[in-house]
Amino acid sequence: MKVVGVGDNVVDMYVDKGKMFLGGNALNFSVFASKLQYQSAFVGVFGNDPLADYARAVLKNFKIELQHSKIIAGENGYSRVTIKDGDRVFLDSNKGGVLSPGLKLNENDIHYINQFSVAHFNINGLADSYLSRIRGPKIIYDFSDLYTIEKVKQLAPFIDLGCFSVSHLSRHEIVDLCKMGYSAGIKLVLCTMGSKGAVAYSGNQFTWQPALASTAVDTMGAGDAFITAFGINTFHLQMTKENYQLESDLKESLVLASKFAAQQIKIPGSFDYGTDLLKKYSTL
Repeated sequence: MKVVGVGDNVVDMYVDKGKMFLGGNALNFSVFASKLQYQSAFVGVFGNDPLADYARAVLKNFKIELQHSKIIAGENGYSRVTIKDGDRVFLDSNKGGVLSPGLKLNENDIHYINQFSVAHFNINGLADSYLSRIRGPKIIYDFSDLYTIEKVKQLAPFIDLGCFSVSHLSRHEIVDLCKMGYSAGIKLVLCTMGSKGAVAYSGNQFTWQPALASTAVDTMGAGDAFITAFGINTFHLQMTKENYQLESDLKESLVLASKFAAQQIKIPGSFDYGTDLLKKYSTL
């Protein structure tokens, strides 16, 4: 099973550490999939600055296919963050840098994406207009905590797994969000709740999963790790298991995702490979 992340890559600048780490929702998906031993690709844009050079160099360590990613003159996407009590806190960003006008895909790019088993899109990836042209792959879409009801309803018919970050919501509000997303057309809804765990909703029942106890070094990328492990395992079971049972097998995917995310928060950045290159950007 081959998977592809479509959209954003971001260099996270840790102002308290003077270091940078690579991230971004779509790119994290590609890297985490590789760590889970799946063949993985990333389709996005890089700038032509030292940040982009660093990003592409890191991806070589994970053997991520990049042949349909483009290099555009300008700044690579970056954000400035700090760590407070083991949790990452975003300060500001350059709004995606060269990605800010939106991801531009041509016919060859779309044909390439359609060859994969799973494609990950997200609200920061600025590629929503292409969802209706994706044929073949199961689509994971990460709304993060930036969604609106209108956006969910607009995109829901194209989404196989819709993901939301909802640590700020009450249990009642989470239940209502899951039901709304499913009724709008999302086939399977996943809500991650940070230290409170996660829940998957299939339209018939809610499957709740507590977070596993783990000492957090850095929570950056924890939600992306959970989404990647849950989504890929769910679709892998659907495609390969002879007697796949959605309700019971969802629990297997939730447990696997919890274990994977618990390991990720022990790592600095989304997946380490930090650099001191930040000193060249001390004025940012």
